[in-house]
Amino acid sequence: MAFRPRPSQLLTAFAALLASLAMPLFAAVSESDRNFFENKIRPVLAAECYECHGATKQKAGLRLDHRAGLLEGGDSGAVIVVGDAAKSLLIQSIKHAHDDLKMPKNGAKLDNRIIADFEKWIRMGAPDPRDHPPTAEESAKDMDWKTVLKLRKQWWCFQPVSHPEPPTVKNAAWSSHPVDRFVLKKLEEANLPPAKRADAATIIRRINYVLIGLPPSPEEVAAFEESAIRNPKSAIVSLVDRLLKSPRFGETWARHWMDWVRYAESYGSEGDSPIPYAWRYRDYLIRAFNQDVPYPQMVREAIAGDLLPQPRLNQELALNESALGTAQLRMVMHGFSPVDTLDEKVTFTDNQIDVVTKTFQGLTVTCARCHNHKFDAISQTDYYALFGIFNSTHPAIIDVGTKDKDKASRESLVKLKEEIKTAVSKTWLKAAEALPVIVAKPQEAKRIESYRQWNLRKDAWFADGDGVKQGATKAGAFSIASSGESVISHVHSAGVFTDLISTKDRGVLMSPRFKCEGGTLWMRSMGTNGARVRYIVENYPRTGTIHKAKDFKDEGDDTHGWRKLD
Repeated sequence: MAFRPRPSQLLTAFAALLASLAMPLFAAVSESDRNFFENKIRPVLAAECYECHGATKQKAGLRLDHRAGLLEGGDSGAVIVVGDAAKSLLIQSIKHAHDDLKMPKNGAKLDNRIIADFEKWIRMGAPDPRDHPPTAEESAKDMDWKTVLKLRKQWWCFQPVSHPEPPTVKNAAWSSHPVDRFVLKKLEEANLPPAKRADAATIIRRINYVLIGLPPSPEEVAAFEESAIRNPKSAIVSLVDRLLKSPRFGETWARHWMDWVRYAESYGSEGDSPIPYAWRYRDYLIRAFNQDVPYPQMVREAIAGDLLPQPRLNQELALNESALGTAQLRMVMHGFSPVDTLDEKVTFTDNQIDVVTKTFQGLTVTCARCHNHKFDAISQTDYYALFGIFNSTHPAIIDVGTKDKDKASRESLVKLKEEIKTAVSKTWLKAAEALPVIVAKPQEAKRIESYRQWNLRKDAWFADGDGVKQGATKAGAFSIASSGESVISHVHSAGVFTDLISTKDRGVLMSPRFKCEGGTLWMRSMGTNGARVRYIVENYPRTGTIHKAKDFKDEGDDTHGWRKLD
């Protein structure tokens, strides 16, 4: 039996054939349409689609880097229906309308503004000036990082804060607060009624938990309920003011901050060594919240509090509060005794970047350690710019006392030491007159084999702390005894000593970088009260079973002598 189509069917088929022939052959794109495509559509296709549907790869048989490929579609058929955005598979996929088809693949859903641009473009007729398939080189140029970055910088989270007008709502009497108007607008669009107002007991309980982390007492609940009956708004304002003044406010919100910066009191790993003075950072945060220190100031202190030209000083406690803020950079896991110290240093520096950027920027910056970020506006260059800064620092215990108080104390100690020096010198000179003349016999000097020797008066060592500001001293410098019957504790040979003014002075002395080819290091040193000498491998801040250190705590350690580190 022969099939004979009706005239209407022939007309429909002929029209479809003409349409299929004409689709790749759009009329010339107008200047305004070209600008819309080049500014709104092409950058998104290049940044989000060309990797899988471009010149080098065509997943599902789909190519989106030129007009004919876009209109032809892929294994699932056409991806756009010109003039009808809702029926276009491209729009459905970027809207995540189907669980099994969400684009970009493994990426965040595109911003609603971008989706709206694509819908408008299709309704415009999908004007596309890309006449020919690009080469791999041309496609790579379209996918250049500068192009991608330009697009990603348009995301809402990178835009300046705006002040939109609250929307108009049907039930305007529900709340006059502008934030509530935005909430109510969405509720009304979804045909959902707002929740009923909470009673007074619920309100005080919620506010207590938010501000101080503790429930109210039965007496506080009763008092608030009674006050709320008379004047609800005044009762809430009074409650909030009272809780903000509570010391518990700082304790509660410091805990949230500590969670973000991964506060810890030890370094973890198998050694789990304690972090010195970690509690000072905890108390610093509590004071900052209770004193209502502005957030931008706390961020500055967290990143470079020890370098601020005008630090925040606490005169009551004689503390440089700003310098305490950088302590969070120490709270990363340090391996107890890694074999590859350089790899371990890279790991914990990466961790510092991860903590700082997630906490203060809300971004996963460390994803750019090996490549430009897959989703965020962060390049590999950005990552290593940060890495260079963090990697160039070294953990240390610093003096956080206020300089004014320290200056006055030091001036007094220096004056007192000069008086002691004068008095002791007179006594020694008088006693020396009665001493017999002794001819010293030459002694055999112990020869120390070393690949490198330094003269502390000439070589540029890094010094930090009040105890080493004076640099190397000549033989005869002395330290004052802080207890006992003696006035002088030590008379020193030439060298650098931290206790010339006070045993409370700290000091760090670091040599220039060198290669210890023999694996053995000799240090002419002495110390007491927890002083330490060690060699630092690849700038790694920890010691353990492999990287030796000498802690001065045994009998005889307060005598200058050669000590071996290997």
